[in-house]
Amino acid sequence: GGRAAAGGASKAQLTCGKVKLEINATHLEKLRALHRRYADTAGGGGGGGDKHRDGDTARMFKDSVFCLLARYSALQGAHYKAGAMQAALPPQCFDALRAEFDVCLELCASP
Repeated sequence: GGRAAAGGASKAQLTCGKVKLEINATHLEKLRALHRRYADTAGGGGGGGDKHRDGDTARMFKDSVFCLLARYSALQGAHYKAGAMQAALPPQCFDALRAEFDVCLELCASP
């Protein structure tokens, strides 16, 4: 579903269980176009196909966008007005990453 935001931009809402995340409709359509263009080359199943495959691809796309938005939300402190919280991991998290996955370097990439 879509709705208008305060700035007039249309919003789309993606849900998983009780969790609801929003994205500008324009951004969602840009992601959809990029997914269609590149998913086949990445082995992700984008591009054309039969109706069943198209339905699977649409579901996979929505699931992937939801995961992307959830990650960004977590990095923001799970509130749309928060931001730049990725550096807020406590030392215990880095210790666990080192112990479980042998992570010895912290790297960051901007979206």
